[in-house]
Amino acid sequence: GGVAALLLADGERVEADLFLDCSGPEAVIASKMGTAHESWSEWLPVDRIALSETSDHCPAPLDTLIAHGGGWTRTVPHIDRAQMLEARVSALTPAKANDGVPIRPGRLSQPWTANVLALGDAAIVPDPALGLELTLAHMAVLRTLELLAGRDCHPVEIAEYNRRTADEALRVRDLGIAMMQAGPFAVPSHAALPASIALTLDQFATRGRLPFFEEELLDTDGWLALLLGTGQLPRAADPIVGSVDPSAAAAGMARLADDYAAIAQRALPYADYLAQMRAAA
Repeated sequence: GGVAALLLADGERVEADLFLDCSGPEAVIASKMGTAHESWSEWLPVDRIALSETSDHCPAPLDTLIAHGGGWTRTVPHIDRAQMLEARVSALTPAKANDGVPIRPGRLSQPWTANVLALGDAAIVPDPALGLELTLAHMAVLRTLELLAGRDCHPVEIAEYNRRTADEALRVRDLGIAMMQAGPFAVPSHAALPASIALTLDQFATRGRLPFFEEELLDTDGWLALLLGTGQLPRAADPIVGSVDPSAAAAGMARLADDYAAIAQRALPYADYLAQMRAAA
């Protein structure tokens, strides 16, 4: 049921024990293996992206993500330029519907089938607002090396790879949904949320706790930053908070704030820091 060889356009025949499909969302080899594509468009509606660059900018230490009526714009500053990724929902921006590149947030249900392994965007297309494409590719490579026992592509290793990759992919989907819930693209009340993110949001809203899931890319602090940073606040505090005296907690937070302010005062301006690093290199 695997691939014996690839016949290239120039007539060359390429044989291998394992074929890696790194062809992006088209998944030109993996899509021929009968693997279903699971769409996330019901919850992640962005379906087009356009990338541009500008050299007219001041270096900044942080990316910015700004939501607007028809999508969002993410700016990633570099030393000598800034990259701008504009994502759109075609149904909301018909005048620009043909601009940029179409995307389909979702995943292959079986990224490893027989001797064909889809990596990167060929296996998982997250919401590009998250900026996790490279991280997902790295995690897939590490998982492959861990489970690649020999040239036979044994079903046991394949099944474990697909199970763990699915767990990781679905939580990446959940991250996108959690972020969208605070913006103009919140899932309508008539559209049911997937069980895993529904549990996460419910537990956090009810008691300020987060359930555990395997293969999480984001740790607890990361989830808290995302939820609190997008204005999603729990209705009740984690009960363990009650064991801390409020005045002691307030004093500790004040000390942290003073320490951070002192660090900022001592630090070089970001542009000067970059210049120093370049000179040292």
